[in-house]
Amino acid sequence: MDAITPKLIATLIPEAVLIKELRNLLTPKSILEQSEFKKPYVISPKDFQTHQSLLEYRTEIRDLKLVPVKDDITHEAYNNTDKVALLSTILPFLEESEMVLAPNLYPYWLPTDTDQRLLWVRDRDISEEKILEFIARSVIFLNLSLDNLIIFERPLTTQAKLVKGSFSHLRHIHFWFDKNKHEKN
Repeated sequence: MDAITPKLIATLIPEAVLIKELRNLLTPKSILEQSEFKKPYVISPKDFQTHQSLLEYRTEIRDLKLVPVKDDITHEAYNNTDKVALLSTILPFLEESEMVLAPNLYPYWLPTDTDQRLLWVRDRDISEEKILEFIARSVIFLNLSLDNLIIFERPLTTQAKLVKGSFSHLRHIHFWFDKNKHEKN
């Protein structure tokens, strides 16, 4: 799956109600500004065997009370990857766009029917409205139902283990959906 850029989806016009509903799926700003967190529960495919089972806890995922981790092999590969090299694979998409939705190159240990993507954002101070509009257009492009979508963001400022983002070079928002419940364009 190729990356989704603003240029690719520019002609798609989301309705205001879609943007309003998406706002409720984003990690609230108050959580992103926290520095201290209680130890979250970890998502394990042993406990969550389908994307549908994750959806039942999407508020807890959004609020960082239930967090994903990488399996041992992916975790080791990620930790052995030069972060500047990783950044160089993302930046070309962002040279002409302020955001891009791309596959997660180092996916979490989640149910196999969960499609994992990252919304990479060049400007950390971009307005929430621009992010919501881009997500809404991506939802339309991917023919997704909001009932199938999990979105969350980790704070880049906290040091709380399991909660903090592991790639602080660029702001990014996690975007998950059931692989089997969308029509491919």
